[in-house]
Amino acid sequence: MTTVEQWKEDAVADGWTIAPCYPSEPVSTAARLNSRDGWTVLALNRPQDHSIAAWGPDQLSVRPPDLYSWSALQAGLRECALCKAQDIDPKRVGFALRVCEQCLPDARKEYEYPGWTN
Repeated sequence: MTTVEQWKEDAVADGWTIAPCYPSEPVSTAARLNSRDGWTVLALNRPQDHSIAAWGPDQLSVRPPDLYSWSALQAGLRECALCKAQDIDPKRVGFALRVCEQCLPDARKEYEYPGWTN
């Protein structure tokens, strides 16, 4: 069993729902997981792509733990995606990046350049 398969299995056991991401692909290779608390996870388990991406209820990205852990996901709501500072008051940058106040100016320069929404 791959880490992605185990992550999905553990999340479903913890009450998450699972569905295929795409009509043309089975849940075993591309799954969308949703929690009762508004979380969304994309789990890819393809030959060349084994990845988990997570977004919190605020629709900002969260670094998923290697192994499923509800408490680690919750802690990720207050972690800066850039410097990894903990217990921050997160600021949105770009479409879904979660950063701390200190990283905010540089992150805006890097990700919110003129035309970044095009």
